[in-house]
Amino acid sequence: MFIDNYADAHDVLMEFKDYFEDAEYLKCWHNYGFDRHIMYNHGIDCKGFGGDTMHMARLADPSRMPGSYGLSALSGILADEIEEVKTAMLDDIQSKADSKAYNTVQLYKEECQKTKKVNIKETFGFYRELKDGQQGKILMFPDIEEMHTDPAYVEKWVEYSCFDAEITYFLRETLASQLIRLETSEEDLQNMLALYTKYWLPFGELLTDMERTGFKINIDHLKKI
Repeated sequence: MFIDNYADAHDVLMEFKDYFEDAEYLKCWHNYGFDRHIMYNHGIDCKGFGGDTMHMARLADPSRMPGSYGLSALSGILADEIEEVKTAMLDDIQSKADSKAYNTVQLYKEECQKTKKVNIKETFGFYRELKDGQQGKILMFPDIEEMHTDPAYVEKWVEYSCFDAEITYFLRETLASQLIRLETSEEDLQNMLALYTKYWLPFGELLTDMERTGFKINIDHLKKI
């Protein structure tokens, strides 16, 4: 679902405030600290933290190189596993669905086959043509407002934005299946998903609370030194 919260549509997001603030509805995120901060700026205090795929990926494999934990990178690295998990989930839904729901899932299978996120620069980037007709060397891309409002970009912008949510969901399920297969001897926990749920989830929430509050600084002391 794409929620337009811009210009005349300002505050449409508030229609979903109760949902985002209800701890009973678990939500998964990629880089929860950033998203929770942005939502708080709009008057929504997100609750029901159900997982951060960036945290889960680090727990599953902390040996990846820098730059390998972004949504685009992870969806590429784990593309085959994501496809396998996604197919299994959709097949399971269809096996229990009535004819209308079955056909809806089947349409989704046919129309939504992409599993790898392409970053914003690759999606919208372009090289400006120089006066002599040659292609410039500096990669340009429109700002967010232009992508959101210009008919030349908006359809691709909506698709790009919605796919972020879609791939985060399937990435979460994929990483959860990886963590279940990783055993741990910690306390009475059987696998790393249980460890993530017990320790990393509440800690991830706490970190965003700390970021919101910040650290108090003795400014007078800093001036003296």
